[in-house]
Amino acid sequence: MWADRTHQPLETGSITWFVISLIAATVPLVLTVDRYVPRRGGRFWVGWSFALVAWSGIVTGTLRERHLDRLEWIAFGVVAASVGSLVAIDLAVKRLPLAISYGSLAVTAGLLVVSWRSEWSGIGGAVIGAVSMFAIAWTLSRVRTGIGRGDVHVAPLLGLTIGWFDPWSVLIAWFFTLLAGGLVSAVLLGSRRVTRRSTIPYGPFLALGAAVAISLAS
Repeated sequence: MWADRTHQPLETGSITWFVISLIAATVPLVLTVDRYVPRRGGRFWVGWSFALVAWSGIVTGTLRERHLDRLEWIAFGVVAASVGSLVAIDLAVKRLPLAISYGSLAVTAGLLVVSWRSEWSGIGGAVIGAVSMFAIAWTLSRVRTGIGRGDVHVAPLLGLTIGWFDPWSVLIAWFFTLLAGGLVSAVLLGSRRVTRRSTIPYGPFLALGAAVAISLAS
């Protein structure tokens, strides 16, 4: 069975470390965003802020009853910062930079390995989640689903985070990712804002699916 971490309520110290990590990881992302989005307006920063705050709120709200240690909260702060930047960049230029995806994956994985307890479920589930999320993304990228190269490479980061709690929830993440992506695509097609040959950024849908999966993980 996967570990049950629902033992203690969220402590002030825990959320403090999450916020510190979130800010520390966001600062370098903001300072280097020029290489990905040279021209930015207010809409870009609003999108970044919304994605960051919304994802952080879902994660901290969902995990408030879980018994997480300091390093885990720091790791999830890094993930939240990365999600915020990746969603904003994807919406702006339809690109998910590999440097952010794999850089965040390396930092997050390192923190979770150090925080690993004796049970196999945490680290084993994280590995399974990362690999399965990547495998499904790669498979979907081979058919006409809208999943692109950047989506494939950001999938392990999200799968790692989901799998830390329940690797089976990767399937939930993909269900809501494809559902949301399909609905939005249908609306855009119906309103003639895009054509069947157009591409839409799937990063926001991946982030949404991951957030839902984490919130429903047992």
